[in-house]
Amino acid sequence: MSRAKKIILKIGLTVLSLLVSLILTELVIRYYLKLSEPISDKDCRKKDELLHHVLIPLTSCRSKTKEWDIKFKVNSLGLRDYEYNAIKPDNTFRILMLGDSFTEGYGVEINETFSKILEKNLNFSFKQNIEVINAGITGYSPMIDYLYLQNKGLELEPDLVILNYSMTDFYDDWKYKDKLMVDKDKAPAWEEEKMFTEKIPQSTWLPLIPTAWKWWLHQNLASYDFIALRFKKIFSAEVYKDNLQDFKKGEILTDQLAITREKIDLNDYQILMNNTQNYLLEINQLLIINNIDFMLTIIPYGHQVNGQEWNQGRSYWKFDKDKIYSSKSIEDLKLWAENNNITVINLLNSLQRESDQLNYFSVDGHWNKNGHQTAADEIYKHVVKELTGGDLSLRS
Repeated sequence: MSRAKKIILKIGLTVLSLLVSLILTELVIRYYLKLSEPISDKDCRKKDELLHHVLIPLTSCRSKTKEWDIKFKVNSLGLRDYEYNAIKPDNTFRILMLGDSFTEGYGVEINETFSKILEKNLNFSFKQNIEVINAGITGYSPMIDYLYLQNKGLELEPDLVILNYSMTDFYDDWKYKDKLMVDKDKAPAWEEEKMFTEKIPQSTWLPLIPTAWKWWLHQNLASYDFIALRFKKIFSAEVYKDNLQDFKKGEILTDQLAITREKIDLNDYQILMNNTQNYLLEINQLLIINNIDFMLTIIPYGHQVNGQEWNQGRSYWKFDKDKIYSSKSIEDLKLWAENNNITVINLLNSLQRESDQLNYFSVDGHWNKNGHQTAADEIYKHVVKELTGGDLSLRS
């Protein structure tokens, strides 16, 4: 074989090897992304003129992170729950659950949520049919819950409303207060904002390559996006930082968990507390007028329970690992509720008693299956007392 042919053969083998390597790399990266890329349930959600945002009735989505992979279905009532008749059936005691992502069941299947566990246990204990309707929606707080009750919730004819209050509700109530624009001659409207979209920083990479070429690579090669993003993070670290949530610790305008910090300004603390208490009073008064019983459940965050809960994700919000943070906001809210004759369930003690198991996802910070079971068990005790007037012999 001539020297020229040998050179051509070597070049051909090199090109072939390079091509095979690129194909294998592309396949490996596509497989890796298929296993690791998160999947959002945002297609099951939309903006709403009255309630800020809602679930889209009769939609199905998938929610996937490194910590879970679950199905997400919305019923005809626009709730993440099984189907229920809007008109309450005869001989039925109906409980309406209000709350945010903890109540909605972020990260667990619908049958694993504390609402469904509670419903199952109550129906096992009583001859009367008991329905527990899960009206929890991610991002809701007492301000939105009040609007929901006024316009939709009361139509379901609940006998008991349980509002499950998590620590981000202080921030959400304060945030919504500024975004709701009320005109006496018009229906309430919300300040325009982007919702349910990922915050994706923009940064140019490979500036010498024509945009059309890069667009083709973006559309057709997963390996291009995978590698390009990592280079962008290196050369544009100020844009592609790990924590895209800009906040200042303890600042009530930006810090969703400011109320749980030990160094929060006392005036700011009282502003958050008073603001949310006003909405809870409005809910309580609305239910009293309609002869509906009311319970308030207080949900702590993992860093308030013990030093091991929410161990990885807490650093994102600049909380120290292995440290137990203040439960002052929980105790103050509980005392206020009792003073206003509102039945209150403090889940902090129950979750602390279950110290031999983790009740929160380590990164995300919502309850895992154990947390929902713990909450269901504690709420069950209070609902049984409500249904029997304290006489447990009335159970079947």
